[in-house]
Amino acid sequence: MVAVKTYTLDDYYRFIERAEGQFEFVDGQIIELHAAEAVEESLIDYVLSDDFDANELPTFAMPTRIHDILVSNLHILFGLLLRSQPFRIYSQATQLRGDLFAKNRVPDLIVVHKNNEQRTARHEVQNPILLVEVWSKSTQRIDQSEKLEDYQGLPSLQEYVMVAQDQPRVTVFRRLSARKWEEEIYTELNETVELTSLGIQIQMQEIYEGIDEILPPMP
Repeated sequence: MVAVKTYTLDDYYRFIERAEGQFEFVDGQIIELHAAEAVEESLIDYVLSDDFDANELPTFAMPTRIHDILVSNLHILFGLLLRSQPFRIYSQATQLRGDLFAKNRVPDLIVVHKNNEQRTARHEVQNPILLVEVWSKSTQRIDQSEKLEDYQGLPSLQEYVMVAQDQPRVTVFRRLSARKWEEEIYTELNETVELTSLGIQIQMQEIYEGIDEILPPMP
């Protein structure tokens, strides 16, 4: 069996400073966020080397148009509904690092308490209240398994929201106690998504506004 080369957290920080794209750090591997695959060792080694030239880098996977619309819709809705509330919203580029797992994740949306936000020396958020991932076919397995397990291990987290981009479907994992969670699924555009950790409700129709290609035709 071929041994898989692993990298340090400092290697990861150096890599993301040089390479354009979005990446996560999981168990010593640098993961291309939107492809949900490990970056090739030879490419990582080149980026970390003294011979690095940014003009020779390949194009990394980027989020889809639908992904961007969904994140934008949610950020706007959260901003409107949480105005004057003690929460702060970050989207797409803010890194998350928990004390209980040696990984850097990049959720699509992070919500924290304004007065109790904790960050590492490198500005990674450590104590989110709510996390959102907009998943595709390439990221679905990781979002529903590995990330679910990682996020549920964060003591501060109260809700993890998964939003599909190929159909109207929102899944909310809600903490009931330290080790108990419930799952609630919304699939109808006339339904209202309940986010109890923030004390707000969001209409499914508003989340998927502007994405006609995946919405059912109007009667």
